[in-house]
Amino acid sequence: TMHSSLLKSLLIYFCFYISSLGTFFFWFSLNGTVFHWEVLYSKQILLYMMASYSSPAFFIQLLQARFDFLLDRKFGRMRTFRARMVTLLTVIIAISVSVPFLPENPPNLALFLSLIFFTGMCSSAGYGTLFQLVALYPKTATSFLSLGYASPGVFLLLISHIIFGADPSIQNENSIYIFFGTVTAVVIVGLLSFELLLFLSSSQLREAPYKTIVREIKRASHQVTNIQSSQSVVTPVVREIPDNKEILKIIWKSALGIVLLMISRVSVYTNLTHVPSQNPTDHSFSQRLIYINLGGDLCGRFLTVILPRLPDKWASTIVLSVILLQFSTVNVALVYIFGNDMMKPNDVVAMIFVSIFALANGYLQTQSYVYAAVGVNDKFRTQVGALMNVSTQVGNFLGIALSFSCYFAFVI
Repeated sequence: TMHSSLLKSLLIYFCFYISSLGTFFFWFSLNGTVFHWEVLYSKQILLYMMASYSSPAFFIQLLQARFDFLLDRKFGRMRTFRARMVTLLTVIIAISVSVPFLPENPPNLALFLSLIFFTGMCSSAGYGTLFQLVALYPKTATSFLSLGYASPGVFLLLISHIIFGADPSIQNENSIYIFFGTVTAVVIVGLLSFELLLFLSSSQLREAPYKTIVREIKRASHQVTNIQSSQSVVTPVVREIPDNKEILKIIWKSALGIVLLMISRVSVYTNLTHVPSQNPTDHSFSQRLIYINLGGDLCGRFLTVILPRLPDKWASTIVLSVILLQFSTVNVALVYIFGNDMMKPNDVVAMIFVSIFALANGYLQTQSYVYAAVGVNDKFRTQVGALMNVSTQVGNFLGIALSFSCYFAFVI
């Protein structure tokens, strides 16, 4: 029995990993072919892509944080989780299939960015659903979920090298169709993995959390009524359902940390296409930096699985302190990226800095999520996941605003 329980736990962690991988694989495939989009559009296309992708995410996460309890109460978590993920990933699959057939002469930028807009809407809602589900499991599950988010870069590097070759500028007419066909297959596997995850989580999702909490509060209220009949001063014996403001008072350190991390990540990541190369003819240097960034982020998240756990009591404070230190490096990165006249380009320095920066960001972001729910009642952990995702999108928005500010200040 103990052996079978261990195997089930490992299978659940693996399903979280594959589901997260499939949810974001298409989006990162667009990042992984950024050289192709630069040729079709402009050097600033990555910044426009990030803006289109992130613009609907904040509102989606805010709606999830506000209305998920109502959906759970009416339909139950099993039905709401399945309905959301099947619908969202089906839309992503349809977009992935359609991208290779976009008109290229002339490039239709509005159509391309609108597809990315809907991709951002679906991916953010899907990730929010996964985080609400992972909140019902131990912290290790959160690490595997974050690991799946960061893994597409490694797989896409391998796939793109096989399909496009060493030089991404050399493509045959069928390569883009093969590439996005492979991407679509991975998204489908992610959807099937989520279905298996729901099956394995049936005991946790059998009853909607709202019904359970309301029943406990009614029982507690009855106890309070009995006490009031015999005492003039009454001390409440149970806390009612907390609203989002009350939960934020508990998780504010983790939420602030996520905001700062996303500002630094997005502001640097979206401007990698402007990093100068020592070799003026090396047009794919920005593509390599993007893969290095994704690989470093993956390694950082993997460290949360293999390194010792931080003490729960001080974890959020320790993580936030390191985040503030890491956030100070953003200015250094942006000066290097845009200070072409002040600094001589060095490819090795740029690659080392991007890898360390991404590794620290991935590690700290995962730790912020892992320790956010410390001190929060288990019944309310789905709300914690939703609020942390809102914080992520706030950081995304501010990071994109900083990126546009740098672009207009230094480039135009």
